[in-house]
Amino acid sequence: AAAKRSNNNRRRNASGGGRKNRKNMANLQAENDLMIKRGYRYVIGSDEAGRGALAGPVVAASCCILTDDIQSFQPIAGVDDSKALTAEDRRRIYDQVLSQPEVYAVNVSEVTNEAVDETNILVATMDCFRQAIEGLVNEREF
Repeated sequence: AAAKRSNNNRRRNASGGGRKNRKNMANLQAENDLMIKRGYRYVIGSDEAGRGALAGPVVAASCCILTDDIQSFQPIAGVDDSKALTAEDRRRIYDQVLSQPEVYAVNVSEVTNEAVDETNILVATMDCFRQAIEGLVNEREF
């Protein structure tokens, strides 16, 4: 039953609506208000894909939004679980992210399956996140 509820929630959130999405936006706004109060100017979010594969690379993406722009940011339908998306959906969503005026910078990194084998999946994933965030920061020099 839990798996069925999860799939129903995923379908509802993939359409861009639902209680979870509104709650997430309310949480995002509260966190944004706190960051502005503390003097932060940038918000960086990161996610990975590829950790579940037996062989293959780990890919991480990082996206930066200015705190001033978060109030006008609109969630993109389908951004809930990248692993549940088709390659076509991921390309479409990536293009939508890049077209958002609130998006300050985006960077994608990849760690090869050889690097995963040399270290382990956790170390490779953390290295991939580090590369994605460092590339983002270096791209915009902030």
